[in-house]
Amino acid sequence: MNTSLNNKYFNRLVPISKQLLRLAGFRGGTAIAVAMAIAAPAACAQQFAMAATNLAPAQFPEGQKRALLRVILSNPATAGIPVIQWDSLGLRFEASAAVPLDRASATALVASLEVYRDANTSGAFEAASDLLVAQKLFLPLGGDGAVNLSFEGSDPAALQIASGALARFFVVLNLSSDASSASPTLRLTHLANGPLASTARHSGTGALLTSTPAPDVSTHVIAVTLDAAPVTLGLHPVVIQEPPHPALVPLLPAFQDPQEPGAPLTYSVIGNTNPGLVAFAGIDASTGVLTLDPASGAQGQAQFTVQATDSLGKSVSTALNLHVGPLPNYAAFASAYFGSGGPGISGISDDPGRSSLSNLLKYAFFLHPLKNGDRAGLPALNRTGNARIFAHLRPKYATDLLYTYEKSTDLTTWVPAVPGVDYFPATMDVGDGSQRVECLLLGNPARVFMRARVHLTSTPPPPGGDGSGAMGGPGGNPPPD
Repeated sequence: MNTSLNNKYFNRLVPISKQLLRLAGFRGGTAIAVAMAIAAPAACAQQFAMAATNLAPAQFPEGQKRALLRVILSNPATAGIPVIQWDSLGLRFEASAAVPLDRASATALVASLEVYRDANTSGAFEAASDLLVAQKLFLPLGGDGAVNLSFEGSDPAALQIASGALARFFVVLNLSSDASSASPTLRLTHLANGPLASTARHSGTGALLTSTPAPDVSTHVIAVTLDAAPVTLGLHPVVIQEPPHPALVPLLPAFQDPQEPGAPLTYSVIGNTNPGLVAFAGIDASTGVLTLDPASGAQGQAQFTVQATDSLGKSVSTALNLHVGPLPNYAAFASAYFGSGGPGISGISDDPGRSSLSNLLKYAFFLHPLKNGDRAGLPALNRTGNARIFAHLRPKYATDLLYTYEKSTDLTTWVPAVPGVDYFPATMDVGDGSQRVECLLLGNPARVFMRARVHLTSTPPPPGGDGSGAMGGPGGNPPPD
């Protein structure tokens, strides 16, 4: 309490009070005590600072949660108050500027209003880490769309600010699942002035405090939009050439919710054209990985329908083609991965994955033809101790592929590499329908480069020389010795 201010008014009022009481017939200390009670102020006025910032997005999808305002509450050291406490929040709800929302429209529009404290002081709203201070399920708006919401029932510690400190809070709205039918637009204003303005108290005495002057702060007019279903990028075909090895299919990269990026989706398999092909098809909810485990001895094809659903029940689905069994030739490879195919899709020179590798090279080196980053099976020249090994993958069951190897000392002139003279070949099963071919280079030449060339037995071999034929395989080159 400001004692100098109180004494000033007391010194002026006591003589006047004594005179009035004498006229009324009162005498003595009782009259003075009454005069003191009349002169004492009703509350202790101190100052705090409060400022709001607009955080609202341009569009607000129904059924979603967004932070619309950031409110900073400060307890200046000059006020001399050990701890202040946020007491109430003043807001005005409008459909647009100067067009207030009525209570019924606000109830249909807003599922809940929440206030969070910026627990990690990042300055950005993070629902997972920020502290929920209050939640209001009902908004008793006045005729002008304004309301003052008390924090009664909230944890006092979550609303308190020590002397010389400040705290950030976020005003967050959860829109109802059919909010756009209640109002296509929304504007929210933090009230710093007027009878419904936000308030703070002295946490020790409970006295209401006065704030430093600050303007009311409004968001722009926000478009309330329909909740759109998630979208899918599609799923690549899956080929299992050697059961019982199951296939693991990550679903998260194939689906997304553009209106709420990062929000979890619920996945399910809602269709299977060949139930007998797999013994188990299940999705790990924590990782979003689909496991397809072929039935014992089963071979064939199936098409699964995989669905992703958002928190409001909107969903999208896509097909996943599964082939179980060996791929003995290019025709089987093209059928498993491309189905009926089409121009620019399934030909040996086509590159539907846009990876700068033809379908033939992907078939020959056991690469997925639709995955742009799959290059694990390509030829590479590696050093193991003093030995140099030229290695690549090849499809184990393919019967229509021919490989030849060439060597060079200058990357210009290429000559055939002779087995038993230039290299010693070895082949080993990988276990997934592929084999690893390793060519141990002989003679320990001072400088050498290697490349592989491949063609189908049903087509003529590619032109020789510079290896520029459309089916010429890539090579691997170590640094010069």
